[in-house]
Amino acid sequence: MQELTVNFTGPGAPGKVARGTDLLTAAVKAGLVLSAVCGGEGLCGKCRMLVENGKFRSEASRFI
Repeated sequence: MQELTVNFTGPGAPGKVARGTDLLTAAVKAGLVLSAVCGGEGLCGKCRMLVENGKFRSEASRFI
């Protein structure tokens, strides 16, 4: 399985995660604690991100 590197701004360390890992899980693996009141469903906006390079796939959300 392909691994990707995820870099976080702030105290979180860069982490390698398997392709398809959701952002909330990647953040927890990097040692970050996020208050995601939606439980990772993509509704509260806490996991919003900026992709600086590479390809990504995302479903549209009216909340973010």
